[in-house]
Parts: sequence; C-alpha cells; structure tokens
Amino acid sequence: MASAPYEVQLAADVSVYYAPFGEEPPDVAADADPATVGNWALVADCEHITEDGIVLRSNTQIQVIRSLCGINATKVSFTAKDLAFEFRVMDTRLAAVALADGQDPATAVQVDPAPNQNQLEFNSNPIPQGFSLLFRWGQSGYGDNMSSQIWLPSAVQSGDGGPTWSKTVPWGMAHLWTALKTTGNPIGRFDEQTVAAT
Repeated sequence: MASAPYEVQLAADVSVYYAPFGEEPPDVAADADPATVGNWALVADCEHITEDGIVLRSNTQIQVIRSLCGINATKVSFTAKDLAFEFRVMDTRLAAVALADGQDPATAVQVDPAPNQNQLEFNSNPIPQGFSLLFRWGQSGYGDNMSSQIWLPSAVQSGDGGPTWSKTVPWGMAHLWTALKTTGNPIGRFDEQTVAAT
C-alpha cells in the first residue's frame, strides 16, 4: 500500500515482463497479474532486480542551427532520440540467463538433453532477439491501491548481458533494453490507473 504523496515512488515492487513483438499490454486498471494475460511472461520480479532498481535512459542528439554570421541559436532539430531501460537481474535460471544473453528462452533452453539437466548455449548470433517489454508496479500517482505500467511494443536486449558475480555480490545479469520504433505503435507508453477498482 502506498501513501501520499502518491507521485513520489520507489522501484520497490516493479516486475518486468516480456512477450512476442507487438503484444498488446494488459489493462492497467483491471489485470492484476500480466502473466495471466495474453503471452506475457516474467523477466524478473522485484525480489530479483538489484537494489540499483531500473534506470530509464533517454539519449537525445540535436543539431543547432544559427543565423548567417550569427552566434545565437535560431532553431534546434532532433537528429536522434533513443529510449532504453537498464537493470540487473539476480537469477541463475537458464530462462533468465537466455534473456540477458539476447535469446528467446522458449527456443534457446534445451530441456533434458541429458538426464536431470537443462542446457543453454551462449549466443553467437549477431542478430538480437526482440520482444515487447512491460514494466508493471502496484502504485499510481493518482492514489492508493492502483497500478502503473510502461509498455515498449518492440525492444531488444542491447546490453552486454554479462554477469557480475563475486564473493559478496550475488550473480547479476546486465539488461539494457532499447526501444524500437515500429509502424502503428509509439516507441513506448506510460499508463497509470486513476480510479481504484471496486
């Protein structure tokens, strides 16, 4: 349960889900667990995301246009704008490792190729596997007992995926999901519930 001011939020209960490219997001006001809707599956829940939380990176490049013989800017145009989400996942299960490595767990993880074991070959394919991505948490800037979510219709794991693993820090796989522009969809969308379910 959140408390006022509701718009001030920590990444305390964020879960991350993935689905095939273009998968529509669940209803932020109605669907409590996205994993029960459509083809969404869990990437990581809040217990498996490190204390650093989730970092939204918005990289914008501009071109400044100046008047002839002038030193002041008269116009600015955008030449590039990227949206990416970065986080680390503490999970050694092969499905989680496959996602961090840019692979689809459904096809990359070999189930029982030998007795009592699963296997994953690390990715040697230069073409990254893409998905829809959903960040979902049980808080809203409009009040208590409501939810919010960020939906990326198309995203690729563009980070190195390499684990940090030491004697004092648990295994953590690096995720950097870069949003892609696709026809008919925004690069990303932020939904917030405004009225609590009755």
